[in-house]
Amino acid sequence: MEAYNREEKSVGIQLAVEVEPLKNFYKAEEYHQKYLVKNPGGYCHIPKEMFKLNSEVKNSPTGNLE
Repeated sequence: MEAYNREEKSVGIQLAVEVEPLKNFYKAEEYHQKYLVKNPGGYCHIPKEMFKLNSEVKNSPTGNLE
């Protein structure tokens, strides 16, 4: 909810999104995990810089960029 509130504040309008607890989640098969690490030439619409940012957040002690 904290991220939702931050985003809503940053855009300055109420977001049209429902925030609910996760009900059904299934981890993808192993061959999908770290796909671009395993397949560096694979297709992805997310810029490579975002993967670096994601790993920095994951490796941060607080789980946030500091």
